Amino acid sequence: MWWNIVKNTKQSSRQLVNLDWDEEAISIEDEDCLKWLVEYHNIILKYEDLVTHRIQGPTINKISNELACLIKQKFQQGGPDGDIDYKGDITGSISFELTPSKVGTGWFDIFISIVKDRFGPVEYLMNSGLTRTWARCEPEMEIGIIKGNTKEILAFVGRFVGGRNLWMRRMCKFLKELINHVNNPNLEDYCIDALSKQWYYWFTKLEINGSPVMLEKDLEQLKEIIETEYWI
Repeated sequence: MWWNIVKNTKQSSRQLVNLDWDEEAISIEDEDCLKWLVEYHNIILKYEDLVTHRIQGPTINKISNELACLIKQKFQQGGPDGDIDYKGDITGSISFELTPSKVGTGWFDIFISIVKDRFGPVEYLMNSGLTRTWARCEPEMEIGIIKGNTKEILAFVGRFVGGRNLWMRRMCKFLKELINHVNNPNLEDYCIDALSKQWYYWFTKLEINGSPVMLEKDLEQLKEIIETEYWI
């Protein structure tokens, strides 16, 4: 089923989304790690449409360059998930996690959160990231609408195969830009693998004439489509 759809898909010109961003980006003159941290936040702001909640930016005058360098180093190491303990009263965590849906709900969780909480109420010095369950993303919501409609299912799969799923194009653009900024190319394979498994999960929810659109053996070809049509 899946391979037949791939073979019969006509390649169409790719359409990119051009959006104007009303959110004002932060700009500072500081060099090195603090500047890097602000640039990270500005990337998050640019893709804020991928989530629904507001993002609180960094309180730059309360974050030292030393702390910013610690965060940067954490991202550039093998796995950038973990806690940060800085001079006792400032703690935080960073995450770069894409968890595909299986039986329960999966999510993507990419953030930097820094708090000062030892003396008095918790004060967020930075809370900047994109966090969302896959169930609230456009592809899953669209799948819920087109189920049982063969014509719409074929069109949905065809757009994906031809590299014309706009949500996926934007998601990959965001991930590539952020990976390039944090300078950890090892995250590329991780992201492609996670996105492949998530789209596999989505496609297994669709059937045509009682047969699933995708089988487990199609997963490698799905990954190849993501690499050649989206991760470019």
